[in-house]
Amino acid sequence: MTIAFFDSGIGGITVLAEAMKHMPHEQYLFYADTLHVPYGTKSQSEVMRHVHSAVEDIMQHNVKALVIACNTATSIAASELRRKYDIPIIGMEPAVKPAVEMNRDNGKSVLVFATALTLSQNKYHTLISRIDEEHIVDSIPLPELVEY
Repeated sequence: MTIAFFDSGIGGITVLAEAMKHMPHEQYLFYADTLHVPYGTKSQSEVMRHVHSAVEDIMQHNVKALVIACNTATSIAASELRRKYDIPIIGMEPAVKPAVEMNRDNGKSVLVFATALTLSQNKYHTLISRIDEEHIVDSIPLPELVEY
């Protein structure tokens, strides 16, 4: 069985590379939806359609787990995919939690760059309100993020 990695572009290859280091005996599939990249400039329903289409293709490959290596796809579709499929689905989100934990006691701020769509989601706002009691997080939408 295969562990699948999905991204709207190719940045998730770095996540795949880490998995391969830690689990070298697994079989992997990497699916990059470069046809529809970037996701962050699209509507929520458009992203949902693209993610569902990609995951349907991915699931044809005897997948035992899925890693969504895209912040935007995670925030839009991960919950629904978890309800639909009976495999572990691991999503990526901005690494704001470890950044806050590292900086809450030293007076430094945390700056989060993400797509406007990711930053507009309730999932992101809930995360920030749960971990940022000191209000050290600033969030800036960067529509061209995936191009960098």
